[in-house]
Amino acid sequence: MDLSALPEHPSYYSILFPLVSFEHSKESAYPMAQKHVTKWFLRSAGLILLITGICKLVSIAGEAKILAADDPLLHLRYRPLLLIVALIELSVATVLFSKWEEPAKFYSLIWLSGCFLIYRFSLWLLHPAALCPCLGSLTEMIPISPRLINAFLEVAVAYLFLGSIFMFKVYPRIYSTKPM
Repeated sequence: MDLSALPEHPSYYSILFPLVSFEHSKESAYPMAQKHVTKWFLRSAGLILLITGICKLVSIAGEAKILAADDPLLHLRYRPLLLIVALIELSVATVLFSKWEEPAKFYSLIWLSGCFLIYRFSLWLLHPAALCPCLGSLTEMIPISPRLINAFLEVAVAYLFLGSIFMFKVYPRIYSTKPM
């Protein structure tokens, strides 16, 4: 839609776009909508990391046999490994909910989700049929198929990585004060 054909009256924009807050020029309308999308993406990513981090902490408090086993890639026991990863996830979630600048948020999210992707791909190369033990023993406690939980976590990792890359590429354009 060509915004140059619209009149200058601000109430006209609030009728057309009630969920998007506008500044005083019609050129700022599209970047403001993108800023809202960016904000909601960072919040949803923070929520995903917060939930999975808490799930890991709950899981390591249990006594499941998998917690005493070694990880096939890192050769560490799952209990301390899940504790470390949970603390990292909660730290990145804290960054995403903080007042830090958006580039720092995107860098931390790209780094963490990239690590998840590399881990999952490497695990798949070693054991193609194996499920990721990302939630430890919690998958045994939840009345949902472990394969379904694994599929959800794969989608979540893809969402975090691809979304953060996309938003990072879009970010400089929507927050710059220079005309496009």
